[in-house]
Amino acid sequence: MSKTVKIPLLRDRHTHPFLYASWIDGLNLHRVSARDDALSMIGNREAKPGEILIVQGWLDSKFELSASDLEPFGPTAVFNLSLHGLVMNEAARKMIEAELGAAGNWSDQAWYERNLRKILNAFAILNGNADRLRRYFQWLHEEQGVIYSEEMLLAGEKEIEVFREADLLHRTRFWCSLEMWHSLSAESKQLIDGMKIFADGALGVRTAAVNDPYDNGDRGMLMYSDDELVQLLTKCIATDKAIAIHAIGDRAIDQVVHAVADLRTETSFRNQVRIEHAQLISLETARVAKESEIILSMQPNFSADSAEYSDRLPQRYLLANNPFRMLIDEVGFIPGDDLIFGSDGMPPGATEAVHQSLCPPFPDRQALTIEELVAGYCDASVFAADEMVEVTLP
Repeated sequence: MSKTVKIPLLRDRHTHPFLYASWIDGLNLHRVSARDDALSMIGNREAKPGEILIVQGWLDSKFELSASDLEPFGPTAVFNLSLHGLVMNEAARKMIEAELGAAGNWSDQAWYERNLRKILNAFAILNGNADRLRRYFQWLHEEQGVIYSEEMLLAGEKEIEVFREADLLHRTRFWCSLEMWHSLSAESKQLIDGMKIFADGALGVRTAAVNDPYDNGDRGMLMYSDDELVQLLTKCIATDKAIAIHAIGDRAIDQVVHAVADLRTETSFRNQVRIEHAQLISLETARVAKESEIILSMQPNFSADSAEYSDRLPQRYLLANNPFRMLIDEVGFIPGDDLIFGSDGMPPGATEAVHQSLCPPFPDRQALTIEELVAGYCDASVFAADEMVEVTLP
């Protein structure tokens, strides 16, 4: 007999609801493992006039796709599961460059990483509207057990207007880039909880900054030098808002933690600081992060990366990924306090969160108890306190 668990609705602390809502009428390849099946699905679906067909969830560890594969179709863009990789046909390229207002160097992964926010925001704005946002939040609530989703990639005033039109401002918090912050109206700035910084890329496309090289010899990329990062942090501190820093690889996490620790020591800044993902954080760096009052905003569903990226990561990193037991048992991070959880939408929902928490690839290193998961991921005191979601264990 299958065993089930019941938990409160999830409070997703890291995702991109406007982006994913704008793609709700597209396709998802997360469960597709064959190239021909993927192309068949794409060929049977067309985008609405003036839009690009968005295909998300592609894992290149399962099969390869190229722009030429997509040329027989209408405007089509296929995103790697991490969002840090993209292939699209010529029709889609022309449309998105018109939205960006400039041509892109799409074959250069470094260019893509440095422009990721603008690229994803352009795709979101192209297809996003209040109807899709309402449907997406309804789907999250009714089918995924998610009641709240923090927006980590604000696309500008238009997104805030769409949230207001959809009557969903109470179901999110907004984070934006420093550049975006300076472009917002005074009224919109009141809705911003914090600044978002990218310190490196992602494991799937080998751009997360690591100390030990990937299978191809690369060590990923840091977005900033040490001095540049400190300068950017200093500017973010001046907004008096919280700061969330995307850092996945151990090299990037080390850089970020030590920059924050030094600024905490040298200045009086008390802004809340979160590290988003922190997948390959080491014991030594975790201790410094704890002492520096850094919150770790992590994704239990990313424990699956230890299996999905075994083709490109050294064995040491497969074991080190999402080290929840070390963080909780050895360093003293507390779920719901300085250790919080989200999904990054890859995928969202209670099922993957529970499965990867209770049955991850390396249980002795990655497993969370159901009590720890609930403490870090749920907040029944805020929304629908008596509503629960039921998940069947694998």
